[in-house]
This record gives sequence, C-alpha cells and structure tokens, in this order.
Amino acid sequence: MSNNKSQTWTIEFILAFLIFSAAFIMSIKTIVNIYGNDDLSLVIKEAELISEQLTSEGYPSNWDNDTLIRIGLMSNGSLNPEKLNRFYNLNYNYAKSSFATQYNYFVFFSNSNGNLPLFYYANDSLTIEQGCGSGYNSIVKSYDTECKFDKSGLTYDDFVAMKRITVYNSTLVVLNIWVWK
Repeated sequence: MSNNKSQTWTIEFILAFLIFSAAFIMSIKTIVNIYGNDDLSLVIKEAELISEQLTSEGYPSNWDNDTLIRIGLMSNGSLNPEKLNRFYNLNYNYAKSSFATQYNYFVFFSNSNGNLPLFYYANDSLTIEQGCGSGYNSIVKSYDTECKFDKSGLTYDDFVAMKRITVYNSTLVVLNIWVWK
C-alpha cells in the first residue's frame, strides 16, 4: 500500500511541476513582449518627429541649403513646390542629420487615385519615376499610371509607415513617411 501512495505523490508532483513551468514560461514571454520592443517605439517617435517637421514651414521659413536648420515643406498651410524641390535635391545624409535621426526614411505622396509623382509636378526637370519619392536611394521607384515602390531589397528590424493629410494646389494629398531601423 505504501507503494500506491508514492505513485500518487509522483504524478501530482509532475503535474504541479508542469503547471508551474508553463506559468513561468508564459510570464517570461509576457515580460519580454511588454518591455522587449523599445526599438519599435523609438522608430515610431522618429517617424512622428519627421512628419511634424515636414508638415511645418521649417526653419527659417524660406530655408535653402545654406540656411537650413529644420526641413519643412509647407507655406501658408499648403505644400510649397519650391520647398519640395529643395527637399528632393538635399543630400540624403544632410537631410537625415537635419531631421536629427539615425534611422532611414523615404517620403512620397498619394491621394485617392494612388501614389503621386508630386516631386515631378513641382519640378518637371525630374523624370516622372524620380518624382515619385525622396529619401533612401535603394528603394526602386517606377511609374505606369501611379508611382510604385519596390522595397524588397531593404533589410530592417523595425519599419514604420506614417501618413499625414496635407494640401497641394488646393487638393488634399497624403504625405507618406516610411522610417526604419
């Protein structure tokens, strides 16, 4: 009879150990999920800051390559074609340092009909493909009836896509910002 009691105790011990182990593993996973992705929250903050800067007038309000302190694309509540040209023509690393970010970025515009070559509309000396977006050079831009982007060659840990509604020539357009680490 004492042999039966020890078998019951062993089975109860094994079950209790398995339940304890499962609870412990789930607790560790929960803690890792809550605190483990600080990098993503930093990328989100950077995307928000870049989008805020771009939807401002910048500083000084009539900035150029020589006077630039903060990039902004707006004037009088609308996207300014001259500032779009200046932004497009900025050296990528110079613009990135002006945003005060360590992350990569890419900017493009869209509306209800699709992605727009707005940089091209603001400066027709660009090809329509070039005018599809500005930023990281490894994103392949193409145009048929709208701008298309191939980011398959990118490697990244965290990727954030942010949208801001703006106005260009009295028409609503969406400013799209991609930021990644």
